[in-house]
Amino acid sequence: MLFPALESLLSQLERLCSGNSRHHSPPGLGKAIYSGNDNVQYFGLDDSDSFGMSQNLPVVPVIGINYSQCDPNNPNKQLLPHSGHHAGPPYVVDNWSGQRRRLRLCFDHYLKYPQIWVDNFLASSSALPVPNNCSYHLAATNFSGWITNVEWAKLETHVGRGVTNELLLNQPHGLPKTFDHVAHLAQKLQADHAPLWVAHGLGNEVGILARLFFIKHEITNWMLVPNLSNWRGRIRVSNNGVLKFG
Repeated sequence: MLFPALESLLSQLERLCSGNSRHHSPPGLGKAIYSGNDNVQYFGLDDSDSFGMSQNLPVVPVIGINYSQCDPNNPNKQLLPHSGHHAGPPYVVDNWSGQRRRLRLCFDHYLKYPQIWVDNFLASSSALPVPNNCSYHLAATNFSGWITNVEWAKLETHVGRGVTNELLLNQPHGLPKTFDHVAHLAQKLQADHAPLWVAHGLGNEVGILARLFFIKHEITNWMLVPNLSNWRGRIRVSNNGVLKFG
């Protein structure tokens, strides 16, 4: 797929899901959700690979838990200017160079030890179509569309028990089913455009949600990796064959 076509697709899906207006927090969740105008984001497209932007390449969809956080004590902090950007289409392009670099570490380790990834239930096959370094478009999406005030992993402590479940169940988009936005992406891309899917966020809800999503939508080629936003990039295999990330 060409980069402009993918950008147009993600912009259309962003508009479908988030629209152009501020989304009010569901009752009881105001402390968890950023209160500014830009408090929803569903999709992102990495533009850090200038060579790949001009090529017809496969897409690697990367699913996380939510797009970003905004410090409520710094409300003027600039977030990705998305919905209704300059009265135009929703803005989805962002620089994901760090995420791409960390994903490359996972790809390289998988290529060296594919069966270990399978044995750890972090890859669906030992023969996945892992792309070369600059031979794919990285498209990001998340199970929750909300921009939160603190990191997802800290919400239960800072806001209250059960808040993450409520954020996942109370999506801003109003579509019939909770994760329809990810389903729309899977439907649009299909296997010919996206031969490999990645879910990132070991240790939170992403692992189980991704497995269920892949089964339901018959996505057979997938990997589960650490959070690509803050993982420090270390991988080792223990003596008993367990993958350790640090």
